[in-house]
Amino acid sequence: MLSVILFFYGLFFFTLGVVIFSSSPKESRFFFAKKIWLLGMFGFTHAFVEWISLYYHLYPSTKLHLIPYEIFLLLASFIFLFEFSRFMLRNVFQPPNVKMGFIYELFAPAVIYPLFLSILIIMVIIEPKLNEAIVAIRYTFGFWGSLFLGIGLYMYAKTLKKLNHAKDLRYYFKTGGIVFVAYAFFSGIIVPPVEHFPSNIINTHSFLEFTGFPIYLFRSICACAIAIISIKALKIFEYEMMEQLAESSRQIQEFSANASHQLKTPLASIQLQIDVTLKKSAISKSMKLFCVL
Repeated sequence: MLSVILFFYGLFFFTLGVVIFSSSPKESRFFFAKKIWLLGMFGFTHAFVEWISLYYHLYPSTKLHLIPYEIFLLLASFIFLFEFSRFMLRNVFQPPNVKMGFIYELFAPAVIYPLFLSILIIMVIIEPKLNEAIVAIRYTFGFWGSLFLGIGLYMYAKTLKKLNHAKDLRYYFKTGGIVFVAYAFFSGIIVPPVEHFPSNIINTHSFLEFTGFPIYLFRSICACAIAIISIKALKIFEYEMMEQLAESSRQIQEFSANASHQLKTPLASIQLQIDVTLKKSAISKSMKLFCVL
């Protein structure tokens, strides 16, 4: 059963990456369009993390050889997620639109990255083992990246008011935010068991004993929800394109009407001059004929 869960867990995130890279436009007025590729890269890299776990679950003898690659891809995937969440929050709390300007300064790269990298390095130095490294990555970039993105999506949903289908889009972004907060718990708090607190108490083994289900099941459910919601939410680009096409059509019609009016005015003037000239010519001929008679 775990093999099936891991396969679909990775597949859901791989689908997320495909959807993002196939639907996000190069030019868009939405601020997150130019950075959404980070979320797509998270989907791709995290999919391979789970598929590596699947492989050494099927072939346990390969685990020691594959764990370093798993750690590297895990860190890369969560950094992609963390950077996108940092970008989202910094734009949502950008002054003077909101009063919490300190969050904008806190999430500057020069502030947030030294802080989290320092915490990660200290945790790895204290416990320089492979499992401890996985736990350190999940506690830092994994948990906070997912949590920050959840908050960012939820806050951004409140700004979607003037778009077509704004009600549906707000629902998808808010739901996506809630799912990412849940994923922060399942992926960033429920970690492999190690000797130090809190993972010596709250870990994948204790979670299995308490619920009767592996943590991967809940993570895969979150991944499935994230993929589905993303497909729905990314329709924002389709709506934007439809609005742009409608605006272009309106401008073309307006230009045609103005051009037609501008052409009709001189043509009417020319027609009037011709009529006046013809009438003058007819009167002149009539006068000449009268004089002869």
